[in-house]
Amino acid sequence: METKTSAIEIFCCYSRKDQELLENLKAHLAPLRRQRLINIWNDTDISPGTHYEEEITRHLDETVWSIALSADGQTLVSGSSDGTIKIWGKP
Repeated sequence: METKTSAIEIFCCYSRKDQELLENLKAHLAPLRRQRLINIWNDTDISPGTHYEEEITRHLDETVWSIALSADGQTLVSGSSDGTIKIWGKP
């Protein structure tokens, strides 16, 4: 019997000037999304009429992984629901 696991939720928080980097990240992770291993979410996915802050909080509460990209594109911070935080930078 095959065990079905749910997709890892990735919440992307970013500076508006890093929109292109976000789109590049989404393109890079697209194969995992197509395989339903991950689900990528960011604030542009909020539907009109939805309470912005409530929706952000809901996704933060449900997210297994969160990442933040620095404005200069040099640093990425990831966090998970178990409290692990990692800072990634270019060597």
